[in-house]
Amino acid sequence: MATKPILSKKPTNQDSIPEGIGEFGWDVTNPIPTASVAHNRLYLNALTMPNGNKVQYTRMGSVGAENIPDIIDKYQISCNSILVGYLHLCPYHLKTSEKAPKNLKLSHLGKDILLGVAVADAMGAPVEFFKPTSIDLNEVRSNYASDPDRLTAFGAWYKPVGTFTDDSSMTFCLAEYLAKGKTDLKDLMQLFTMWADSGYWTADGETFDIGNTCSAAIHNFSLSNDPTTCRMASEKDNGNGSLMRILPLLFPFRQTKDKDKYQLVSEFSGLTHAHKISVDCCFIYLWFASLLHDRKDIAVAWNQLLKTLPPHILNDELYANLFKGDITQANASTFNAKGYVLGTLEIAIYCLLTTSSYEDAVVKAISYGNDTDTNAAVTGGLAAIVYGYQTIPQHWLAPLKRVNKVVELAENLELEFENGYVDATFDPIGKYTEEQLIEIVCKLQGKVPSYIDDYKNRDFLDPESDDFHNYWIDIYTHLAFAYGVKYGYIDFDAYSPSFQFIYFGEDFSHPIAKDNYDFDIYGYYRELVPNGDYYILNNLEFYQHENIEAILDFV
Repeated sequence: MATKPILSKKPTNQDSIPEGIGEFGWDVTNPIPTASVAHNRLYLNALTMPNGNKVQYTRMGSVGAENIPDIIDKYQISCNSILVGYLHLCPYHLKTSEKAPKNLKLSHLGKDILLGVAVADAMGAPVEFFKPTSIDLNEVRSNYASDPDRLTAFGAWYKPVGTFTDDSSMTFCLAEYLAKGKTDLKDLMQLFTMWADSGYWTADGETFDIGNTCSAAIHNFSLSNDPTTCRMASEKDNGNGSLMRILPLLFPFRQTKDKDKYQLVSEFSGLTHAHKISVDCCFIYLWFASLLHDRKDIAVAWNQLLKTLPPHILNDELYANLFKGDITQANASTFNAKGYVLGTLEIAIYCLLTTSSYEDAVVKAISYGNDTDTNAAVTGGLAAIVYGYQTIPQHWLAPLKRVNKVVELAENLELEFENGYVDATFDPIGKYTEEQLIEIVCKLQGKVPSYIDDYKNRDFLDPESDDFHNYWIDIYTHLAFAYGVKYGYIDFDAYSPSFQFIYFGEDFSHPIAKDNYDFDIYGYYRELVPNGDYYILNNLEFYQHENIEAILDFV
């Protein structure tokens, strides 16, 4: 049986915590280096365990500690410190393979993807097939406000404003397939067939603008009922029909090992577009999208892509426009805007790298004419991942057909893949009472005492702070241990989960560690200087999944 901590009484002076003793007064059987910084009600307690392991873990709030020994004894926690779980952060930080409760919304990536694609698709549809010189970009930007028939029928397909096309319909079919946890690709092909034959997931019940390759593959499936034989695989079958719908695959893509990612993309693109060029382009697109989601910085994500993309793609001369030289200096008029998959990918990446907003990126993609709906949709999906669906212009979003159903689908997609996709700006628990949150925690980890009276004391909270603090939950628990975290913790009391503490060892030259320890929160904390090797990071800057992985690899 593992050795348990020996607990001592809680120190009476919380501003002067003795060396070697944590905030709640526990001591350990072996001397272990600790660091404690006290500044108003803020404490940083970090442990380096005897085996050298360090675990990043956070909580928010302040509760009584009287019951800690009972919990340790009852649950036989075989770690050298009590681990504290904060519901909003635990699935993300621990990267567990288990899913969090279904009724918690921890991300808006689904809305970024589906609305980012669909709105841009609808914006490009009215000028599809137009030459660049025939497009009035001011009209595009205004959502064609001066057209007297814009609310009834207009554009290349004689459809009202806000009508999305095949790009979005097939994207929604893939999103539904993933959101329902399906694993048989036959089910996805059946959704595509329902769209083609019956108008499923269309804007108005009418299927239009279906591409030749997609149409042929769906027809083949109707004859064979076999998703592995319906695919189109010749070089002439490299339209953008799989690229335009592929972005929801980002959810499983991010949870797939790097060595298996290409095969995943090949299976989904290959349902209709099985040639290597189409699969490569979808793979590049998703690789970039994943980096964008992590970094929220386009230039950083692009540079990271150039360093990490598999060599067999990176060094292929076919993709010289993308990877040889600076794509931002390319002559964009040479990109194939007429439905060729590589041309669409080039346009999307170029437009993203040379603009600074969702709106500008989408308008720029439309400016190249021809296949404007798809070029815009592929661009818009990436742009929304970077800037967030909240930045989509309201006069673009409001007219979108079936927008409520699209949002519902996006949220179902988020819930299916919520583990590991926590967004620091999104309040996942605001609609729940504290008692409901306790129940949710217990469902996630097994029945654990909640001690509601202990954690309800909120005297330390700033009454002028945001509403999030009306719904925080802090519970002593073996939650982290239940997910396999056994060594150490980093713990703090603060006004917001928007920052955290990370251990960096003694190498202060690491770029993540430099000068990130001075901060100001609601005027209470100033110049909290690191004690020893401990630094404070701005969590808004280093919150994303890959960054945390990089930090863990570093330490």
